[in-house]
Amino acid sequence: MTEWIAIVEAAEALNANDFMGAILPSNVAVEYPLGRLCSNALANFASRENVDNFLSNGATYSHQLNIVLPLLARLSGLPKLPDEVRGKLNEIRKLRNNIAHRGSAQLQLDRDATSEMFCAAVYGLHYVRHMGPKILSAVNPQDEQEP
Repeated sequence: MTEWIAIVEAAEALNANDFMGAILPSNVAVEYPLGRLCSNALANFASRENVDNFLSNGATYSHQLNIVLPLLARLSGLPKLPDEVRGKLNEIRKLRNNIAHRGSAQLQLDRDATSEMFCAAVYGLHYVRHMGPKILSAVNPQDEQEP
């Protein structure tokens, strides 16, 4: 599923008042492109196997969002993802984990809260897609890949 398909699925779920159904695609819309960005940004510093292992087993999505991305932005001289957006993305991540591991979000979702999280996912996706090439250019000057 591409990130844009995920955004459309989340929007459709939100429109249908399926608030729990909007969580997983909202999470996917940011998690996958952020993982690609982190993988590409670290590619010149270690082997692909070591980078993949690091991102899969050590710096998982939470660490990528809260540590690696802000570090890459700072090293690149770029503005970081706003804390409010990052906080909402963390809420989505926690809800997604609850849904995946427990079968429910473990709290009552409503339109306003889900809409805010959806907007954060859209913002987060645009941030990664816009800042990603600039980050890659700064940390890997010879590589100008799409995140």
